[in-house]
Amino acid sequence: MSLRFWRRKQNEELDDEIESHLQMAVHEHVGRGETFQQAGKSARTELGNIGIVKETTRDVWGWRWITDGLQDVRYGFRTLRKSAGFTAVAVLTLALGIGANAAIFSILDPLLLRKLPVQNPDELVLIHSGGSMETLDNSDGPDFALYRDNNHVFSDVFADAGISSYQITQNGTTSSGNGDAVSGNYFGGLGVRPFAGRLLNASGGHGSAGNPEIVLSFEYWRSAYEGDITAIGKTIPIGNLSYTIVGVTPPEFFGLVVGKTPDFYLPMTKPLKEYFVTIFGRLKPGVSLAQAQTDLEPVFQQVLAQSSVPAIERPGGMARLVLTPAGRGLSDLRTKFSLPARILMAVVGLILLIACSNVANLLFARGAARRKEITLRLALGAGRWRLVRQLITESALLALMGAAVGLLLANWGSNLLVAALSTEHFHVALKAGLSGRVLLFTAGILVLTALLCGLTPALSATRAGLAQDLKLQGSGASTSPSGRRGGMLVVLGQVALS
Repeated sequence: MSLRFWRRKQNEELDDEIESHLQMAVHEHVGRGETFQQAGKSARTELGNIGIVKETTRDVWGWRWITDGLQDVRYGFRTLRKSAGFTAVAVLTLALGIGANAAIFSILDPLLLRKLPVQNPDELVLIHSGGSMETLDNSDGPDFALYRDNNHVFSDVFADAGISSYQITQNGTTSSGNGDAVSGNYFGGLGVRPFAGRLLNASGGHGSAGNPEIVLSFEYWRSAYEGDITAIGKTIPIGNLSYTIVGVTPPEFFGLVVGKTPDFYLPMTKPLKEYFVTIFGRLKPGVSLAQAQTDLEPVFQQVLAQSSVPAIERPGGMARLVLTPAGRGLSDLRTKFSLPARILMAVVGLILLIACSNVANLLFARGAARRKEITLRLALGAGRWRLVRQLITESALLALMGAAVGLLLANWGSNLLVAALSTEHFHVALKAGLSGRVLLFTAGILVLTALLCGLTPALSATRAGLAQDLKLQGSGASTSPSGRRGGMLVVLGQVALS
């Protein structure tokens, strides 16, 4: 209220100042021998267009862009509300284009771009081999012990034996759950903090009754125990063992394999020689992959020497140590769908361009219908760029409403896409949806869409001279040659994109 009062006061003072200048100029011309009527006309001629003078003065004040922006938004809403049919068609057209892009990006983000929600994910490295010992997650358990105990470049080395199905028996009912067997230092090496309770310790740990410990995922804890904090300390009979629940992982953590989500994490309780594991290391600060490669080569030779796979059964080139950055986790889906997902992103990008060209065509037609209004506003002193900004604001409002509807479609579409990736024997668990990165991506699309849809029609609508426009309107013509050329170019571009 105080801002509005201050703004009104400033405008009143500006009106008084302009009137004072006019009166002084009138008296000066009267002193030169002109009549009051002639003096008034001469004074107004010297001062120029009063509307432009006011706009220039408000520009000097510095806060005019705020008031103009609010006026543009209010006027834009009123204008779009009067043309409900046009608005509905434009919003739905943009919603399809923006929604398709947001839906595909919400899949690409966790699949290709998002880093693991752990401490300093760029320090994580996958330790495996290539050549005649090509492995990804199939190293021997003793190999893990060698890398863990004989390196100078990792602050921690930990192992993951992979997700398996386990039989859980409770209250006479048997159910299955996906468990991930990990080394005791798994969570410590990742730098993951518990949501509740604590996580596995470096030794694997045992509960107060001597039972091995187990950590529940957030989703499993919420579904199986209804988020009851008293579940910590209880036991779960899995197979022939009873595990003591010691904690719950944070809700954003889904393990190291993208697309697979374990229900719980168990310690590797059997001897290491009985496991095949995926081995990860966390680089010490300042250590490069090349330095780590050099340091681990002697260890790798020990791994080769003690390998249980005879050399004659390892066809191919020479065995070699491979260190792969693991900050984005592991994923068979990434290997399988990376290229198709990128192609699909390019396709839906073209769909958005087609949608923008459709809306731009509508705006060209709408601009032609508003030529009289625009011409009169220019004649009354409105600056061209002021009108361009007003028309772009209307385009931005259309894009904003289209983005709002598009996000609803994207949320539904991303879940449908994830379901389509799953099969009867392979369930895909991707955390797709309206994350902060998806919203930021959509905001960027919104700005781009507003410019693509509105800039050319706005420039075209305000390009022709006043005299030419008045002549066209007097002859019954509705569009200027420049407007027709702009519309034709948009149509040609639309056909080419299609």
